[in-house]
Amino acid sequence: MERGNVAESTVVRHRVGAQGGGDVHLASVATSAGPIVVARLEAATQPGDSVSLDVDDTGRIVGRAV
Repeated sequence: MERGNVAESTVVRHRVGAQGGGDVHLASVATSAGPIVVARLEAATQPGDSVSLDVDDTGRIVGRAV
């Protein structure tokens, strides 16, 4: 599991073709290894927040606040 800090974040509220879905929280995360990745988050975050990163069953990078 990798860790990083949120550089920027956004919320997608309306998606074409989405059915019954809620908000999708996305963030650019500067990893402790160096690269910046885009991660789907469980909840809203602010720049500077620390997150742990993992890859889900569908291959998406997901982040969780630590």
